[in-house]
Amino acid sequence: MNDHDYDDEDCWDEELEGEEGEELQRGFAQRFAAVMGTSYGISILLHAAVLMILGMIVIASPPPPAEAVVLVKNEARKKPYDPDKMKDIEKRPDIPLPPSEEEPVVMIDDPLEIAEAPKGEPDNASNKHLDDVSFSDLTGLAGGPPAGMKGRLDGIGRMVGTPNGRPPSEDAVDAALLWLKRHQSPDGHWDGNGWQDQCKDTRCSGPGHDTGASTYNVGLTGLSILAYTGHGNSHRFGPYKRTVAKALRYLKRQQRSDGSLGYVEAGDHGGMYNHAMATMALCELYGISRDFTLKRVAQKAIEFCLKAQNPNLGWKYRPRSGKNDTSVTGWMVLALKAGRTAGLEIPQEAFEGAQRWFRRATNSQGVTGYTGPNGGSGVLAGNEHFTAVPTMTAVSVVCRVFSGERLSTPALQKGAKVLAADPPRYSENNVNYYYWYYATYALYQFAGPRWDNWSKAMLKAIVPNQRSGGCDDGSWDAVGEWCVAGGRVYATALNVLTLEVYYRYKRQSKL
Repeated sequence: MNDHDYDDEDCWDEELEGEEGEELQRGFAQRFAAVMGTSYGISILLHAAVLMILGMIVIASPPPPAEAVVLVKNEARKKPYDPDKMKDIEKRPDIPLPPSEEEPVVMIDDPLEIAEAPKGEPDNASNKHLDDVSFSDLTGLAGGPPAGMKGRLDGIGRMVGTPNGRPPSEDAVDAALLWLKRHQSPDGHWDGNGWQDQCKDTRCSGPGHDTGASTYNVGLTGLSILAYTGHGNSHRFGPYKRTVAKALRYLKRQQRSDGSLGYVEAGDHGGMYNHAMATMALCELYGISRDFTLKRVAQKAIEFCLKAQNPNLGWKYRPRSGKNDTSVTGWMVLALKAGRTAGLEIPQEAFEGAQRWFRRATNSQGVTGYTGPNGGSGVLAGNEHFTAVPTMTAVSVVCRVFSGERLSTPALQKGAKVLAADPPRYSENNVNYYYWYYATYALYQFAGPRWDNWSKAMLKAIVPNQRSGGCDDGSWDAVGEWCVAGGRVYATALNVLTLEVYYRYKRQSKL
């Protein structure tokens, strides 16, 4: 029987077939009758009778209130995603996109201008925000149920701030995670340029379907993993654990002896982005799964981040180059925050240096620039037609909060006001998923009317414009600024992270 692949029940049924099975049954009946004739058998019968009587007694209890449903992530998703529901949403005209570039070149539209840090602001720092173990409220650190959700429930068990206790974007998140799963490469990575090789019966064909560069595969894989971890999945648990496990194996194979992940020293502007996003993913996986085989891998990645930081400031494309930019520094701070939350060794000086850079790059109106305080940003060659938005201000605000600064800091209050005045708009030359992601997490921290208005605009811009039907179902068109580099995988993973804001990070106190 060892040559057969069936379970215990199958084995038992097969053993009782034929003459040998009938003989076994007769022997069993004789032994059972012999036992029942003893004092032990009488005792067994009496206990069985008592249990049967107790089983017939019904203890009356009041029914629970109709609305008292405790929102647990897995329980809230009993019904599978129905793509037909998405088709009921009114779609808008497609937005065109310029042709793809294999090696996008970043152009800086502000000079390398450094201002002295405003005096007095360090007094507003608070380690409470930095040390808070809350990078993913969705999943317990030991991989159990989403205990972190408890802080987000009201008195009747509904998620605060969401209709009927369910985030208003969950169907969109479900659909996007399925699209990412379908377009994952066999070795576990997501390919910025070759993801269409995974299309099955029909190929994805929406605008921007042919954009994206394979030089960012490590970073795209990190972003995609984060979309899954933010939804309660790891390589050990969750409905997408196999998808995440494959991606994790890929990332581990990419790590070099110096701890770097996807960093290419010569001619690659995306190396530091690759490393930061992959590091963030490793740290979150270690933090929520407590798989201690990951600790060394994640710590090595963190150590590369620390060695690459300019002394007492931020990061740029190359380690300790003496140059800083807000964009790379922002991703590095998120990676360090994830590492600190997971319990990895990260010196306080790393966050203080990042704070110092953000303060230097922020002007008196609370606007943060890419390489200086005049409010400029970085753009891709050929994408200058996109409307300027305060992306670097969004990066600065959320990272300063996550680094320990109080929400009452004047520069953060001014920055939040700047962001609230420029909400998401899904129209040609105005799509910027990168800005929407950072600004969503920044304004979520402040709550109140500014967040409420932003949340409505964000949902209106993202959810109705998700692709519905066919192989594209669940993805977003790569029509935003920076999508020429990241493609459809980038657009989809980043929008998932934005829509997960309702449960991904804990809202900080204003104290």
